[in-house]
Amino acid sequence: MEIQIQQTEPIQTIHVVYDPSSVTLAVTSMVDCDGDGVTDADEIANGTDPNDACSYNVADVTVAVTSTVDCDGDGVIDADEIADGTDPNDACSYDPASVTVAVTSNVDCDGDGVTDADEIAAGTDPNDACSIMLQILQYQ
Repeated sequence: MEIQIQQTEPIQTIHVVYDPSSVTLAVTSMVDCDGDGVTDADEIANGTDPNDACSYNVADVTVAVTSTVDCDGDGVIDADEIADGTDPNDACSYDPASVTVAVTSNVDCDGDGVTDADEIAAGTDPNDACSIMLQILQYQ
């Protein structure tokens, strides 16, 4: 077990990080240290990392998702994707109306040659290949 001590004045915080492979007894706590919605006990049992908010199986989510990560980079935090019924591990599975953070993936889900990030910024539908913004060039 690794213990990291972070001291901030006037309060001292101790953060304990453990290696799931070192667990030898049954984990019965319902705590979710990384906030991904899956208890640490379930993560250890299923081989995902209880210290990584992007390491989980969506089917294992049983508690509230408290992290604000966007693991697939589509601009929708995982908590919203789970609530929307979309896949937080698939950059092409999201509701464009739920985009609240910067899109970091470079996917083009509708195959029109424009990244989803550029389509969202331009106000076109990243899931409709016929929804593109044409730039009209004017010659003087």
